[in-house]
Amino acid sequence: MSGLALRGRSSLIGAEIGVFKGEHAESLLAHANVERLYLVDPYRMYDRYDEGHKHYGIDQVSLGVAQADARARLLPHEDKTVWVNEFSAKASSRIPEALDFVYIDGNHQEEFVSEDINVFLKLLKPGGIIGGHDFYNGFQRDHDGVVSGVIGFVQQSDAVLQVELPDWWI
Repeated sequence: MSGLALRGRSSLIGAEIGVFKGEHAESLLAHANVERLYLVDPYRMYDRYDEGHKHYGIDQVSLGVAQADARARLLPHEDKTVWVNEFSAKASSRIPEALDFVYIDGNHQEEFVSEDINVFLKLLKPGGIIGGHDFYNGFQRDHDGVVSGVIGFVQQSDAVLQVELPDWWI
């Protein structure tokens, strides 16, 4: 999601779906006026996540290392962060307030991208922004599910899609 989409807004409440090592969350906390950021990541493998297995391996070790890295990286912002270590659909029920923005970078398969959009859209304040990462197709086709899920949602709604590669938002 482009920084332009959040520019000028203050005391933002947001969620990031898929924190991994925390680089994007750190950037949000450093460059946007974020009051609270819900960090949603189970740090567990999805049974059905081919890209995840390809990039993170078949065991938990790399995700455990990523979680430790993220917690250390985001420690200076602990007064503004709330960790929700659940898969995103379940995590949405643990967020007790309306959100100004949601950034989706979790499971890249179409069904999960669609689910994340639909579940978290319900948590947005009027005028809120939902967006995410990896809106492009490459030679490996790893992000086809992101593109398909986002375009499918836009086609079924009155949303206006904005893209600034590799990010998207509506």
